[in-house]
Amino acid sequence: MIQRTWLVSMYFLHKEAGDFIEDREFFRDFFRIYPEMVFGNRPRDMNFNDVAQCYSLRFLQRFCAYFGFVEVRESKDKDWYKRKTSVRTRRLFDDYFQWQVKEMDEEILSASSTKVH
Repeated sequence: MIQRTWLVSMYFLHKEAGDFIEDREFFRDFFRIYPEMVFGNRPRDMNFNDVAQCYSLRFLQRFCAYFGFVEVRESKDKDWYKRKTSVRTRRLFDDYFQWQVKEMDEEILSASSTKVH
C-alpha cells in the first residue's frame, strides 16, 4: 500500500502538515483517494483504526520521521490504541521536495481540503 502511493502521501503532507495534524485526519484524505488500497486485500475484521495505525507507524514514523521529513508527537497515554499521534513537516521536507502541480486530477486536489467524518 505504501510503496504504491508514497508520492500522493508526500503531496498530502505538503498540503496538510505544515502545522501539526493528527495522523488519523491525514489518513482520512488518503483513504478517500485509495479505498481499495486500504481494504482491498486486507482481512475483513480489520477496521479503519487498525489500518490507519499501520499506515502511521510504517509511513509517517518509520519512513518520514526516520529520514527527517516530519516531526512526530505522541500523547503519553499508556494504552497504545488510545495514544494520539500528530505530525508536521520539517524544513528538510520543504527543502527536499519542490512541488509544481499542473493539471492534476481535481479529485486529488480537493481530497486534501475536504475532510471525511
